[in-house]
Amino acid sequence: MKRLILSLSSALLILMTLASCGVTDKKETVSMYDLKTAMCADAGFGEMTYVSSADDNAEEKLGHLSEMDYSKIDAFFMNFAADGSVSSDEIAVVAMKSENDITEAVASLNKHLEYRKTLYRNYGPEQLPKLEKALVFSSGRYAVLIVADNPAQIKSAFYNFMK
Repeated sequence: MKRLILSLSSALLILMTLASCGVTDKKETVSMYDLKTAMCADAGFGEMTYVSSADDNAEEKLGHLSEMDYSKIDAFFMNFAADGSVSSDEIAVVAMKSENDITEAVASLNKHLEYRKTLYRNYGPEQLPKLEKALVFSSGRYAVLIVADNPAQIKSAFYNFMK
């Protein structure tokens, strides 16, 4: 009987050790404010409005960007031109809780970008070239949208920050 209890205890200990391995591998989500600061540092933006998952009514604010299920999102920020009639500049980063949901996040950002193109086609066609060269991409659990004069430079700043 002692051998059976010892064997079961050993097996349980091994299973617990294996199960805990996956938990320790999850990286912590970066500070959205610090990421925004790094990405916007040399972007040459005018006056911008910043909203994030740290704000009151964050779920409602995210609704302006995406229709994703908020329970899947770990953190986000949006930084957009304070006066949309003058500029279409916008950066958004969404950190998903699971990398399995990143395809949905990228699709949602692409849908938002298409909506913005339609809007500016009618109300600010001079902004269309900027919207046409906008970038939507993902890296790990992060989905990113960049609408700017220099999207490649801002994308580089994202990757440099994430190192």
